[in-house]
Amino acid sequence: EARGDLAKAKEAAETRENEKSRQEASNAEVEAAWASREDDFRSELAEREASLLTQLSNASDEHQRALEELEAARSQELQVLRAENQRAVEELGEAKRALEELGEAK
Repeated sequence: EARGDLAKAKEAAETRENEKSRQEASNAEVEAAWASREDDFRSELAEREASLLTQLSNASDEHQRALEELEAARSQELQVLRAENQRAVEELGEAKRALEELGEAK
């Protein structure tokens, strides 16, 4: 009977050892899967960050070009207004001279 109890105890110990080994293997697999997911997440995050930085740089470049175009248009409009103003001043000068000539002619 003692041999039977010893055999049962040995078998139970082997079963516990096997279960412990399976659990450790399972834990190792889970840890490896989490590590892989973490690596994937970090890679995806780095890609997204690079993409956002590129988009930000492109938007900044577009904004700068738009500002330059706006400044060029403003400068051109200012030149046109100055030229129109100069012509108006010249026309007023001519009208004044014409009025003075009419006044002298009377």
